[in-house]
Order: sequence, then structure tokens, then C-alpha cells
Amino acid sequence: MTKQLAGMYAALMTGLSDAGEFDPQRQRNINDYVLRQGLAGLYVGGSSGESGLLTVDELLAQQEVVFAGAV
Repeated sequence: MTKQLAGMYAALMTGLSDAGEFDPQRQRNINDYVLRQGLAGLYVGGSSGESGLLTVDELLAQQEVVFAGAV
């Protein structure tokens, strides 16, 4: 059985510290705000945002934080 995607998905901004590094708590704040809007899902690490400026470790950390808060 396959699940069809439906509804609106948000391409997330990245929670960055004032120094420009990935900040897990700021990411959680963004996630919480977006999820309260009633969206169907989240899109993480896309090419239209800051993902091109993050290291692989930062991208993985971002995905872990988003997944933990969205499940």
C-alpha cells in the first residue's frame, strides 16, 4: 500500500546561531512554529535555502532535530 502525499509542506529555514552555525534549539523553535500552522509535512535540507552553506554534519544534525520533533 502506498501513501499519497497531500496538503501543504513547508521548506524549513535553518536555525542558525548568531555566529552562523547550526543551532538545535533555534531549529526546534522554527519547527514548533511551522507545525502549529497545521501543515501536512516538512521539507528539510532543500537547495533553495541555507543547506548549501552547511556541512554534512550540520545537515544531518538538522534532519535529526526535525525528525525528532515531527514524529
